[in-house]
Amino acid sequence: MVRPRWHDALIVTAITGLLAVGVWALWWDDVRGFLNLGPGISEQPTPIAGGQT
Repeated sequence: MVRPRWHDALIVTAITGLLAVGVWALWWDDVRGFLNLGPGISEQPTPIAGGQT
């Protein structure tokens, strides 16, 4: 009996999706900084004025 292939493709798609989400969650700030897509780590935060919290 031949096993259907659609569930194999579904498993591979799920694993690939989990890997993509992991990469995004762990390294998205690094990717943005590398591609200059937004504020990166090199940008200095604005200092808080005296007396304000």
